[in-house]
Amino acid sequence: EWFKYDNQIQRGEELKAKLKKPGEERIYELVTNPLRLSLLCQIFYNNKHSDLPETKAELFGLYTRYFYDWKSELVPQNFNYTLKQELHQALGRLALAGINSNARFRLNESLAVQEMGQDLFDLACDVGWLNLVDRDARSDEPVYAFFHPNFQEYFAALVIDDWRYFLNHNNENPNPFIKHNNQDCVYRIFEDKWKEVILLWIGRKEILSKIKNEFMLELSNFKDGCNDIFKYDLLPVADKCLREFPACSLNTITWEDEEDYS
Repeated sequence: EWFKYDNQIQRGEELKAKLKKPGEERIYELVTNPLRLSLLCQIFYNNKHSDLPETKAELFGLYTRYFYDWKSELVPQNFNYTLKQELHQALGRLALAGINSNARFRLNESLAVQEMGQDLFDLACDVGWLNLVDRDARSDEPVYAFFHPNFQEYFAALVIDDWRYFLNHNNENPNPFIKHNNQDCVYRIFEDKWKEVILLWIGRKEILSKIKNEFMLELSNFKDGCNDIFKYDLLPVADKCLREFPACSLNTITWEDEEDYS
């Protein structure tokens, strides 16, 4: 249906055949989501010879790579690799600030400019990463949102290099009730709003496997000191992380007394 609009039905059939090849099961599963399916169609339309992505992060990364070609009329003449990296880092800072706040996906203009700087904020608006969606009922301040919430989560994942941003825990002195402002103990991994960011983070190719394996080992060894109430919550997260990081040296995550959680 996506390709039919441009009379390219055969191209759509080629993509369907490619998705059904052995070894493409993961991306086939990922694109049952309508947004991710449309992203893949647009990527394949641009380059049908490229390999299919293996993770969510790779899918969003490929789309981002071609994004500026599709919007070439909106991209300034001085737009180069360095400026693009600066823009993505700034978008990542804003994305994190939003998710860490109560507003989450609704970003006041003052917050956006504070995190990005005026020039990069204007550029993000010009090319369409940020869009005006509302005005604050009290102050009339413009409120912006990312092109799609998943892209806010993707850009947030791009600027996180240390897995301790999600989980910084001491098995010898466990205390999952400590708030995040105590940097000795961090438990974002138990918050639903960070789950997608974690999956996008662990699917990034530029993150060394050694670092990802450390994170997975930390999940496997987690002791909460609360009769394993919190440890049980990690099981579905760890399972999804393994699907985004199939090269994990642990292969499977197992827990002591795993039958207790069945």
